[in-house]
Amino acid sequence: MEVSFPVQPIQHLVPAHFDNEPPPYLICSGLVFTVLSVPYLDAKGAWDEFYSESVTYLQGLVNQPLSSAGDEVVVLAQVLAHRDNLGYENLTDLRLLSFNGQPVRSLRHLNELISTADGDFLKFEFAPEDGGRMIILERENNELVTKEVCHEHSIGSTYCNVNR
Repeated sequence: MEVSFPVQPIQHLVPAHFDNEPPPYLICSGLVFTVLSVPYLDAKGAWDEFYSESVTYLQGLVNQPLSSAGDEVVVLAQVLAHRDNLGYENLTDLRLLSFNGQPVRSLRHLNELISTADGDFLKFEFAPEDGGRMIILERENNELVTKEVCHEHSIGSTYCNVNR
């Protein structure tokens, strides 16, 4: 009897590297989103000692299997302060679950959702493990605020997602 088994490496939800490419990011009204990765967690010292509850939660996602091709864990890495995002500047390392009620599957998907958003507000909802926080910003000011923040911090592009 001959049996055939397809063999392939397990695809993890959290990538171990970005193939020598710059890490992906998206800036929206000063909110800096990125893809959770092992280098991101390394930079936080996640395996050295306790950093924060948020990083510990994110670290627990490292060995999760990829359920659908293209899925990513999108993380709010930091907030670049601006008068329009006042009060959110200390938020960091939060897993983004949804934008305007739509589940976020990847950084590319988040970019598409923001680009096609309608209504008065941009509503970002984060994982309950991170306290179930929510950020709500005015959509009308998004483009101007994003340009001002990028100019102030000498950031050339609001979106970088090389080969993704």
